[in-house]
Amino acid sequence: MKKNNLNYQIVVPFYNDFENFKEFIEIIKNINIKEKIFLLVDNGSSSNELVEYSKHNKHQESCWKLIRSEKNLGFGGGVKYGASFVEKDYVAWMPGNLKLNPHDVFIFLEKFQIKEQDFLLKAKRVERPLMDRLKTIIFGLIVSPFIKFNMMDSGGTPNLVNKSFFNTSGIPNDFSFDVFVLFYFKFNKLPIYRPNIIYRKRMHGKSHWQNSLSAEIDLTLNVIKSKNDWIKNSSKS
Repeated sequence: MKKNNLNYQIVVPFYNDFENFKEFIEIIKNINIKEKIFLLVDNGSSSNELVEYSKHNKHQESCWKLIRSEKNLGFGGGVKYGASFVEKDYVAWMPGNLKLNPHDVFIFLEKFQIKEQDFLLKAKRVERPLMDRLKTIIFGLIVSPFIKFNMMDSGGTPNLVNKSFFNTSGIPNDFSFDVFVLFYFKFNKLPIYRPNIIYRKRMHGKSHWQNSLSAEIDLTLNVIKSKNDWIKNSSKS
């Protein structure tokens, strides 16, 4: 596999996802790289299970380290918090729910070759369960006319941006974070790359933000209400 030209680290927020956290580490500990490429964020979990497990498995800690936030910052807030610890030029992020194999994500990012400095790499999700695809399509069909951009599969992940993106004002802390990122790059007519990546069913537990129809409706309404603020915050001076 040809090594790419990107210097990046991958931020992965977890909130009370102990079983996923353990399995995530079991997968990535076999990745043959000595850099701390995975920054795992304990996003204000209500117990110390993630911290304690990390302490007792430091002998495996070759390509990851745990960062602890004492309070839950929301998904977007967790990514922003993790990004503040990134020591490379680029920040990638993904959820820790194991719908994506982290080893596949590593390979996905390692294969990517790019020349521009300011761009968005956002995976397009394929082979997802039918209900997940339907929710994504409905969200895109509702939001796109209001936002005035094609926002289909705006939750696609992993994502990768230049670290300077996180200097942008008004980046959402909640799950609309991924939608805002796509909007920002479309609004500013910046390059967007969307290679396919295979998804699977969540292996353990349930989502803390996608677990009901009301949550989907709240996300949709929040994005629509935020349009004017997003335009202001996305406008480059």
